[in-house]
Order: sequence, then structure tokens, then C-alpha cells
Amino acid sequence: MRTSAFVGRVLCGLRIGLPDLWRAAPVLCLGYLALDIATTPEDAPVWLFLPLPGLMAALAITWHRVRLGTGSTGGQGIGLRDAGLVLRYLARLLLLTSGWWGPLMAGLALLLAAFTEPGVLTLGPEVTFLDVFIRVALVCLPLSVAGGWLFLRVSPVLPGLALGRPLSVAEAWRATRGMGRPLTGVLLLLVLSGVALMAAFAVQEAYVVLGSGLIVLASTTGTLLSASAVSEIHRAAIGDQASDHEGWGD
Repeated sequence: MRTSAFVGRVLCGLRIGLPDLWRAAPVLCLGYLALDIATTPEDAPVWLFLPLPGLMAALAITWHRVRLGTGSTGGQGIGLRDAGLVLRYLARLLLLTSGWWGPLMAGLALLLAAFTEPGVLTLGPEVTFLDVFIRVALVCLPLSVAGGWLFLRVSPVLPGLALGRPLSVAEAWRATRGMGRPLTGVLLLLVLSGVALMAAFAVQEAYVVLGSGLIVLASTTGTLLSASAVSEIHRAAIGDQASDHEGWGD
């Protein structure tokens, strides 16, 4: 399959999966969106951020189930009984994506520090936020791209955990062998999503309301786009729950 076709399948999966996700877990979707909105203002209490990673993991698990299951959305949402699964998924996600989000978070921290902590970065009066944003992006984005590509190679581990068919990192790495070009296309798509999020933070510095809305849109879209990409990579490399015979060459 060509790179463009695979990227198109990821985007198509995003479009098709949204109604299924909504039918499977409307409370989860509303809760995630409400919390995302609540944590966007700069003066939001720190404790509001604590449930957000867990909700993000629960959203991704539900997405994997409705996209890679048998097509029925019944019973595929997340309940209290799945708390252990959500925690395991979140721990695995943080570990596998550390090379991806680490540089991005470092970049965001530098952007904030440049204007909130005097002395952290030496800025002259002629240096604008956009100047700092460009400099940080030139350093952080290449590191994030490398970490993101490694993550995509082993990403089938995550849907496997959600579907109750666990994979080791080595098995996932072997299964995605030969998918270099399609994964690179998906990675570029996710990098654009990350750039959009960083740009939204930059906009918020000048236009609080508009920037806050863009942050919510970019972060929510990025979460669902990542879940869609990982699901399609699993489908191509491993197969789905309905058919274990669909592989990369099919």
C-alpha cells in the first residue's frame, strides 16, 4: 500500500470512527471534552489536570475497540471495572511515547519559561514570542520526529492491550517491518498535529479566548488522530478482532 493511501485510511478511520465512538461512550467523550476545556485557561487549578491522562487513555482504548472490534459498539465502552486496564495502558503509552512527547513538552516549558520566569532565557526587547517559538521548534521537532517514528514501530502494543491480545515490544517491532514509508507519512501527519498545538499556545499569548479554543480543538483532534493512526497500524500489521488474517500485504 502506498504512503498516501495509508494516510488516507487513517483519516478515513478518524471520520468513520467518531460516530461509533460517540455511541459507545458518550459520557466519556463529554467528560474528556469538558475537562480539556476546563484545563485550558492559564489559571486553571493544577488538580484539574490529574484525571486528563486517564481520560485520554480511556478514550484511546474505546477507539481501538470500536475500530478493531467486530463492528458492534455495544459493551465496548470503558467502565470502573476497566480501571486497571486504563492504568496499564497509560503506563505503557507514557513509556513508549516518551521519546515523542518529551522534546515537545520541553519546548513548551521553554516557551513558557521565556516569558514567565525572568532570567531563564535572556530575551532582548526586540525578541518576540514568535522568535523564541521558531528557535525552540528547530531544536525540539527533529528530536520529537525521531522518537515518534520509533513509537509508531512499536505502537501495535497499545491496541493489543485494549483488545486483550497483548503483544511484546519485540513482536510489534517485527510486525511493522517493511512499513517504513507509510509510518513516515503517518508521522508527518502527527507532527503537523503537534505543531498545530504549539501554535495554539502561541496564539493564546496574544488572544486568550481564541487561543484557548484552538488549544482544545488541537489537543482533542490530536488525541483522536493518534488513536486512529495506531489502530490502523495495528490493523495492517497484526489484523483486527474480526479477522486475524488481514496483514500488511493484503
